[in-house]
Order: sequence, then structure tokens, then C-alpha cells
Amino acid sequence: MTSAQAGAILDAFLKEEYGRFLHLGEVETHRGAAGIVWRAPVLCGTGQEEFEVGTLAVDEAGQVVDALPPAEVVAAIRAASPTGQGGAGESSEEVGADTLSEADAWAADLAEELVEEGVVSAASSSPVTLDLPEDDPDAVWAQVEQLLDGSDEESLIAARELLPRMLVFSDYRAVALSELAWVEMQLGHQDLALDYLEAAAREFSDRADVTSLRLLCDKVRELVGEERYSGGVFDNLLRKTEARVQPVANLADVPVLSGLSDDLVSAVDAWASVIEVDQAKNLLEEGSPSLNVYFIRSGRMAVLVRTPSGGDKTITMLLPGDLVGESSVLSPSNPVCNATVRAEEPTSLWRIPGEALLTVFGSFPQLKQRLAAARELRSIHGFMSLHPTLGELEDQFRLGIIGCITEARHLPPQSVVIAPGAPPRAGYLVVRGSVAQRIGGQTLRIYGPDDFLGFRDSLHGIASECEFRTLEETVLMVFDGERMRTLALEAPPHVASVLERID
Repeated sequence: MTSAQAGAILDAFLKEEYGRFLHLGEVETHRGAAGIVWRAPVLCGTGQEEFEVGTLAVDEAGQVVDALPPAEVVAAIRAASPTGQGGAGESSEEVGADTLSEADAWAADLAEELVEEGVVSAASSSPVTLDLPEDDPDAVWAQVEQLLDGSDEESLIAARELLPRMLVFSDYRAVALSELAWVEMQLGHQDLALDYLEAAAREFSDRADVTSLRLLCDKVRELVGEERYSGGVFDNLLRKTEARVQPVANLADVPVLSGLSDDLVSAVDAWASVIEVDQAKNLLEEGSPSLNVYFIRSGRMAVLVRTPSGGDKTITMLLPGDLVGESSVLSPSNPVCNATVRAEEPTSLWRIPGEALLTVFGSFPQLKQRLAAARELRSIHGFMSLHPTLGELEDQFRLGIIGCITEARHLPPQSVVIAPGAPPRAGYLVVRGSVAQRIGGQTLRIYGPDDFLGFRDSLHGIASECEFRTLEETVLMVFDGERMRTLALEAPPHVASVLERID
């Protein structure tokens, strides 16, 4: 389904329910743990005086979810009335102005304190252009390159101030970290430079960019010497990354097909043909028809999704053995691609027509189950990649967290998820439904779809004072606490920090 198709479904629903009383705002794509949902604000009024009264959403099956009840519409209109309680009249604008003034005063006081403490300088003499657009990495990069052309300390410090802006753009992050390392090396901070180089190496490993990772590791080897390099973090990262990109020789070695019967693999192989995709070419485009299933033989491909701002973000890298295009056989009629898939280097794939694979399902239903499971994990991975906290992690650690999943648990209303007085054995992600956190009969919080709970207590073996109980039929993804503790101990410290903060 495309955003335009989702908008048409929601618009038709809105007209049927409310006529011309309400109209639909701009449709946005939301990637949640349960899959993709298209949401749009519902607006009332015309011209400059229109205001939002709620939201509508449609799922991948074309079903309207979170339908807008009339009572919510009436309540929203009353609240927006200048004479209504909590209304948006002159009084609310005055409150907003007062709040803004207080915020400005607080910021000014903080800035003054930082200057007094020497944390920041009162006036910067560096040539950094502070009004560079935040959403234009090319403009920031051009300024950085100009600064790095100079070798004086002032230019290096100015470049060091600008480069962190590049870290929010996934396609620039590894190179920006490498440049930060170079700057710190020039300024005489070798230990800090090595920290940046390690972060850059993890980024290159995350993208399975073996060529860039080898170049970086060669530089590190020259810097620290063979004895310190051998068996260290850089050496291990390179070896693991080289192993991940090894070509797959046969379809039977693809993880989704591994362990299945020879007859099933032969049935799939009978429909497979090999195709080649050149570097920088798209195999699939978000919103276009999904007609085939693919398995990667060699090479690597980036999965990109559109962001609310209109750009593209790389959420993961597909490597030999990975599955692509399962929507062609698992979605309802008129399946479309949910992401753009682009070759990062020349890539070879097995292609199986979706219609042909559907015929295989009849004799081998276990294949459909394998594909459906792979799709569920991909939905969760896409959700985690765009999550405000988990999105900070390198892809390999997000995949490590997904590897802690033991089951999808379906619970009826009033089921106890976490009991008070004992450490939870698992962390949970709410896929559908809701969970109430209660203590002494009082509800402290309601956890809904895409919320995490129990992670911190599970990691540290802390007994919860609260009871967590489902309010309706609920689906939870269960993350084994022991596996998460092992992951947190073996990974860099920032991984444990993220696991503690997500709930």
C-alpha cells in the first residue's frame, strides 16, 4: 500500500462517518512493532482557523484502525472553543507566552552559568557558520572540508565543533567519525582519536563496508603497531565483517530455507533464476508493486525508508543469505514494497516469482510460516531502527537485541505480565493491546503499542514494586532477560545504557 492509497481509504472512511464536517490532513507512515500503519490528523474548520480533533490510521491490510469515536470529536471541539474549558483562546495564548518567557530566561541563566564555569566561551572567534541548515548534511560537509583545508588550530577546532552535526545522518556517520579522529590526532589527543576510530569502525562494520573498514584498520595498525592491533577490537571487527559478507553457494544454505526438506528446497529452486544488480541501482522502490521474492547470493544492499521530512534513511544492510520482497506473497491483493532496496555494490540474487511461490505454499505450508516469521522480525527491526532510543545503536546491536526474543505471547485481558515482589525474567514490547502499571490500586501508566516495559528491572534483577496487567487482549514480544544481560556485558557500555533507558 502507498501513502496515497492509505489516504484514499482514510478519506472515504471520514466522509462516510462525518460527511464534510471533518477533513483529512497529511498522511504519514509509521513503522511500528506490528508492521506499517499510515496515520493522518483529522481536522475541523476551514482556512486558518482549522484545528485537529484526533487521528485516523489504516494498516497494511487496508483496515481502518484507531477509528475516531464521535465522543472524542465533540470533546476536542469543546476544548478548542474560546469559551470551553481548557480552550484555545486568548487565555491559552497568554499561558504559552508566559511559558516561553520563562524558558528563555532559564536558557539565558544556564548559558551565563556555563560561561562562568568555563564550559563554553562567551564569544566564539571560530569561523563556524552557525546558521547552516540542520537538515542539509551536504552544506555542513562543505563547511567542514573548507575548514580541514587549513592546518591551523583554529580551523581544526572549528571543524571539531561542526562534525558532530553529521552524526545524525547515517550515511555520513562513519566518515564524520573518521574525520573527528583525524582532527583529534592533529590536536595531539591520540586516545580520543582511537575512540573515534573505533566508533567509525563499528559504523563501517554495521554497513558491511569491508573496503572502508580495511583501510581504517590498516591506519590503526600503523598507529598502534602490530602487537597491539592483533586480536584487538579492530582486528576482530574486520574478521567478523569479512565472514558476514561471504557469498552463499546454494539456496539450501539460505537461513529461511535452512533445515527444511530437500523436496521443498528443490521446489523453490525450480522457479529460481539468478539476476545481477549494479552498484547504486534500486532492486525495489518504496510504494512500487512487489512481485518477486529474492535471496541474496553475494554483495550487499541497503534498505531505505522515507522519513517524515521527505528524505531517505538507511535502516539496515542486507547481506548474502538475506530475504527480500516477502510482501509479494504475504500481503493481501495488490502488494507493494514497504522500503527501497538499493545495491551498495554489484549484487547477485536468486529471484522467485511471487505467484510461483504461492503454489509452493500449498504443498509446503512451513515455508509460509518461515517467511511470515522473517517478516515479523523485519517489522520489529524497522521499528527499532527508527526508535528514538534504539536508533542510536549500531545495527549489529539492534539485531542482537532482536536475537533475545523468545516468543510472541498472546494474553487475554487482566493477565499479569509482571508481578510485584520478584525480578522479571524478561523485558517486553507491546505489539498490540495495552498494559497497566499499578501500585496500591492506583494506575501509574498505561503502556500501549510500541512501548517497552520491564527491561531495566530484568537486566539488573530488580524486584518490581508495581504490578503490570493487561487491560485487553494483548500481544507482547518477549525478550529473555538472561540473553539481554549477556548482550549488555559483552557489548560496549552504551548498549547497556540504551537497554536501561528504553522503558
